[in-house]
Amino acid sequence: MSLAYWQKRQPAGHDKVKSLPLDSWLKKPKTSIKVRLASLIFLSAGAALALNALWPVLSYKLIWERRIAVGASTLVPMDQIQQAAGVIRPAMRSEANAIEVEKDESLNIANWFPNGMPKLPEKSYATNVYTISIPKLKIKDAKVIIGGEDLTKSLIHYKGTSVPGDLGQAVLFGHSNLPQFYSPNNYKTIFTRLPELEVGDRIQIKYDGVSYDFQIVTLRVVKPDDFSVLEQYYNYRGIRLITCVPPGTTWERLVVEARLIE
Repeated sequence: MSLAYWQKRQPAGHDKVKSLPLDSWLKKPKTSIKVRLASLIFLSAGAALALNALWPVLSYKLIWERRIAVGASTLVPMDQIQQAAGVIRPAMRSEANAIEVEKDESLNIANWFPNGMPKLPEKSYATNVYTISIPKLKIKDAKVIIGGEDLTKSLIHYKGTSVPGDLGQAVLFGHSNLPQFYSPNNYKTIFTRLPELEVGDRIQIKYDGVSYDFQIVTLRVVKPDDFSVLEQYYNYRGIRLITCVPPGTTWERLVVEARLIE
């Protein structure tokens, strides 16, 4: 039979019937209301997560950094302290001895100074372990190890600096992280809220069976390679608490200095 015969046998409008589904699909909106709503939800969630990650840095820059600058203005210049009393400055040399703790290098004290660890003159210590409490931050009897390395296990007292209660300054390092992960009982986050401290706040230390009360006198921010945070001035008894800022970064170092309440 001829092709013309079979063409005649096709139902009327056969070509149109076949094309209807395609035409209908083309005319149909590409995204339904449900799909658009889901997309909006995912975009909002993504924006919220991004803000959650960035807010600690932004809040530090907008709020805490300004307060720290005000606190730093109360600091007695070190040259005045030197003139007021004979000061012995420990000789320091660079000694690179960095090891990695987990994936975060800042969890090991040996990685905190970009140019290597300054080595201070040897000191004798009655005990290598003591505790510190900071009521405002709900830190209670946190362990401090003199000459320690691993900041996941304790705060670290820099070896060669004075002990609490003696003339000179005990220098303590602690790790910080994003504020949403803060726990006063977790050494990975223990100093996260250090920027919230203010001049006049109290710190308690128990060393070798004796309790000491310190009062914060200044807060300041320095660069990671600033060795002055380790300098010892033997005309007063004090402590320095050091952590990375903004929290969750290693850009700069916050130094909180407190003096013994006589």
